[in-house]
Formats: sequence, C-alpha cells, structure tokens
Amino acid sequence: MPGKKSGPTRNGRPTSDPSVGKVAPGMEVAFKVRFVPVDTEDYRCDLVVATERERFIVPIKCVGNKPALDFPDLVAFESTPAKCSSVATRVVRNVGTKRASFAFLVPDPFAAFPSEGVLDVGEAMQIRLEFHPERCGTYEAEMEIDCGEGVAPAVVGLIGDGCEMRVGLDCGEVEMLPTFVRKRTRRTFRVVNRGDRVARFEVKRLADAFLDEEARLRATRAFAAGDPTSDGETLGDARPALHLRDDDSSSSSSYDSADEDDILGAEAVAFATRRKGLDRALGADALLFEHAAFSVSPLRGEVQPGCEFEVTVTFHPDDAGETFATCFVDVEGREDRLFF
Repeated sequence: MPGKKSGPTRNGRPTSDPSVGKVAPGMEVAFKVRFVPVDTEDYRCDLVVATERERFIVPIKCVGNKPALDFPDLVAFESTPAKCSSVATRVVRNVGTKRASFAFLVPDPFAAFPSEGVLDVGEAMQIRLEFHPERCGTYEAEMEIDCGEGVAPAVVGLIGDGCEMRVGLDCGEVEMLPTFVRKRTRRTFRVVNRGDRVARFEVKRLADAFLDEEARLRATRAFAAGDPTSDGETLGDARPALHLRDDDSSSSSSYDSADEDDILGAEAVAFATRRKGLDRALGADALLFEHAAFSVSPLRGEVQPGCEFEVTVTFHPDDAGETFATCFVDVEGREDRLFF
C-alpha cells in the first residue's frame, strides 16, 4: 500500500494555508511579510506564532515619513556673570514631510523655553535658550531634540563662559559706637555696582548655598526624629503606649488591633501633613541674616549699573559687653558670598 502523505493541518484537518506548517527538529522555516502601505504614516502589527506548546509575538514596525527639524548645530552664549542669566533666541523649523512633536532635553546650567512643542510641515517657532552659571568657568553641554520613536534625536552643542562682575562692598566691617542696653545705634555700608547689569543681593546667615542646604536638612531630620504627637509622645512611642493601656485592667475602654491601626494611621497622616508643611516652609525660607543684637535693613535689594545701594545695620544690645556678628552678602555677579 502506498504511504499516507502528511502535510500541514489546522484543527486536525489538512490545509494549504502557507502560514501553517511544521518544522523538523534542527531545521528552520522562513516567512515573507508583504507590506503595502496606503499612506505615509507609521504602521505597527503584532504577529502571533502559535506552536503545540506555546505562543509568542513577533512585532512588525514600519516607519513612514519622518519629521525633520532645522536648528543650529551650536549655540554660543556671551560671557555671563555668575548667578546671572543670558538669553539666546533661535528658530526651529519643521522642514520634513510629517507633523513633528518634539521635546528639548537640556542639562544644567542651560534651559530651553518652551521645553516641548508641535510643528506642522513648514511651520516654525522661536525657542528661548538660557544660560545661568553658578560659578566662573567654561560650560559645555549637549542638548538633545527628541522627535519621538523611530527618529534619532538631534544633538545641539551649547557653550558659555561664567565670569565675575565688578560689584562688591565699600567696606569689610562696621564697628558700632558704644551703646546703652536697650538703646539703638545705626551704621551703614554700601553695595557698589561697577558692572553693566543690575545686581540683586541678599544678606545671608551662612557662607554658601551648600551650608544653606545642610541647615535645611538638619531641620528636617530633627523634626522627623522628635516630632511630638498630640499627647506629648513621639510617633514611634505611640504603639508601646497603646499596649500599656490595653494591659491596664482598670481602664474602662480597650483597644483592638483595628483601633490601634486607625489611631496610628491618623498620627501618620498628621505627621506627613506637618512634614510637607515644614518642607514648603524650609524651601521658602531664604535663610536671611538674623541676630539677637544686630539687624540689617533691607535684607535684599538690587543695585543699578554704576550705582550704589545703602544698607543700614542697627545695634540693639540686651546685655552689657562686646558683641560680634558675621553676615554674608550674596550678590549676583560674584561667585562667592561677600564676607562682612
């Protein structure tokens, strides 16, 4: 008898469908995918390959016309004083054949506004690039323009120089006259601006921004470690206190685990609320100069180019004896705060 031929089957029945077949051990089979687009958009499809034991997906992606953005390859900023900003305006244009959705990925100390946008074919928009150096020196970075999946990001070079401006104090210290207890004596010093930009200043307690952040962090840690609850205990002491009350046979009320969780949950919510309020308060606190015997007014201001700004120091002692205090003037255009 002639042998029976075996061929591809579907649901146990022979079929001539080329997408159905068998593969012998150690062999392979190739399938040809035919793509007939009807427009220039992107296409995506998932092919499901089913075997006797498993199923797996083969993704197929077809990228149509791509957007193309016209933007300078390099943006150079003018020399910029420390803690000041320089602005460069450039035009980005869609010269491709597809609508472009893009985003600017910019490292510090550079920034781009707006940071993202959408341009139809042939449209253009202005982009404002900013350079804000914190210290003196040359800054170089690369800005990426991301146009989405399937399009390689464009890279734009950014370069700028940070420098110091001719701004400072007219003196390094102020010596107050002998003053009676609970009386007041005033002296002044000046912030002098010999540069060509407006210089804003603040009178600070600490020597630099790093110490400011350390002070905020210490305040947050102290609050988290010793925040009192409504009954005078810390949050970590609330659970043992509840157990002690449960063991007290003379107590008129008892707590089960659900009551304990509710109480601790309320304490945790209250603690988190106070923590968020503290974080907001610390972020808004500029850590300006404060002292029991000295006060400075104003604590912040701005000096026009070629001008001077007078600041008043008031001495109001509560005790007899010599008193010393140190403050730091943080002024735009100078890398470090000015010791005073």
